[in-house]
Amino acid sequence: MTWPYENDTDTIGKKPAKRGLAGEKRRNLMAVAAVALAAFLICFATNNRLS
Repeated sequence: MTWPYENDTDTIGKKPAKRGLAGEKRRNLMAVAAVALAAFLICFATNNRLS
């Protein structure tokens, strides 16, 4: 049965979901960049000590 005050909230719920996924992608990219930079710096520091 359809009530007169029933709304369709599917379109409203999609915007926050898309923003959340975009935020997760950004956070994951920053985490990968930080790990790569840390690995590079560790390798660079290790190479200087051996020379």
